[in-house]
Amino acid sequence: MLGPKKDVSFKKKEHLKSRKIIASLFTEGKSKVIFPYRIIWRTCELPHSLPVQFAFSVSTRNFPLAVKRNQIKRQMREVYRVNKSPLQDIIQRSDKQLAVMIVFISKKEVPFELMRSKMIHSIRYLSKIHESS
Repeated sequence: MLGPKKDVSFKKKEHLKSRKIIASLFTEGKSKVIFPYRIIWRTCELPHSLPVQFAFSVSTRNFPLAVKRNQIKRQMREVYRVNKSPLQDIIQRSDKQLAVMIVFISKKEVPFELMRSKMIHSIRYLSKIHESS
């Protein structure tokens, strides 16, 4: 018999939408570049009782076509959705709430496999930081 199923969805409540929190991420948050991403995070009070809320961004300057920007964001969300559980578990155990924004900083498209491996690396990085604190 299989164990309990992990939730591999990315529900609307998990999306970081609050303009106040996003603004505070850029003013008071910590950041790290793991190319092709810049990860910006901050421990703060979130509107929902979730451990983590995520937002994804792609620059209009680097990708003027909305179709391409949306494709990149869709790929980023998909990789996060599948690999988010370790980070959520660690944050939940520490009784904190984390707001995270991932900005795609590459000026050119990158292969999906590179996006995937770097997103996993980013999630592990955030997990490691918050596991020790």
